[in-house]
Amino acid sequence: MTKQHTNEEIIAEVTRIYSQLFDAYIYDLLVEVTVNTPESVRIKISDMYSAPPMNSELIFALCEFFDTKHINDVDRWTYGGCETCDWGSSYGFELEVLP
Repeated sequence: MTKQHTNEEIIAEVTRIYSQLFDAYIYDLLVEVTVNTPESVRIKISDMYSAPPMNSELIFALCEFFDTKHINDVDRWTYGGCETCDWGSSYGFELEVLP
């Protein structure tokens, strides 16, 4: 990665990408940077009720933002919420950005 960003910049960019590309599919997007070093950046992206979209548009936008072509899908999770309405659920994934 030749472009290093602060956690706030990363969260703002991921949120911007989602609002631009996938706004109709997002309920309560949560973006968290769990690692931010020159060797690796890890970003958790989740939403309630269903996982946020992850497709080539998202990956290409992040590749451009970080100036890299090495982004891996390293984790996925599904945590159900309320048994009748799924309130409080969390569905998502973690991406790792490498130089």
